[in-house]
Amino acid sequence: KETVISNRLLNAGHAAIMPYRIQSASGVTEAEAKTLAQRARPVGAQYPNDAFVQRAMAEIYFDAKDYPAAETAADRALAVEPSNVDALVYKGRIVALKAKTSHSEADWSKARGWFLKANKVEPDNPLPFVPYYDSFAAEGKAPPQGAINGLLRAVMLVPQDDSLRIRAAMATINANDLRTARRLLAAVAFSGHQGNENPAMDVLE
Repeated sequence: KETVISNRLLNAGHAAIMPYRIQSASGVTEAEAKTLAQRARPVGAQYPNDAFVQRAMAEIYFDAKDYPAAETAADRALAVEPSNVDALVYKGRIVALKAKTSHSEADWSKARGWFLKANKVEPDNPLPFVPYYDSFAAEGKAPPQGAINGLLRAVMLVPQDDSLRIRAAMATINANDLRTARRLLAAVAFSGHQGNENPAMDVLE
């Protein structure tokens, strides 16, 4: 299957938010996230109907723990682009935080519904599988096999992500599927990218 790559100029909104989007995606501390949110806020206000800008703002606000603003940004993105997977996932994450406080099964079901909707939009996007799996532990429940299968699917989609692979391995260990766990851990344990301290090798042994 051929991969087609195309180039286009960024529109004004995309160009304005891109520096903040890059910094957010590269990882920020909580203090950095709050500063980034303050700096990016005027861009979000200037482009309320740009799905890309609002999706980026949802992530930036979420990292800064400004959850009402994050939900507003996610809602704005979805109003313009209902199939925006990232916005769907952030909407689910915000509802999951509410569910942790309310302890409501209905709220947990609603949160998972956003993740499932995101997965339906893009079945080969690994992003929705992780928060869907995490939602069960956050509720204090053992993840069902379907959630574990989702993590394994995510590993297949991004096999280079060692942290995801280890996470899936621990999930299969908890599910007493040691054969799958060994297979997942071996790829990390014997990777040339690992240094002298290799926790995957310790677990594998």
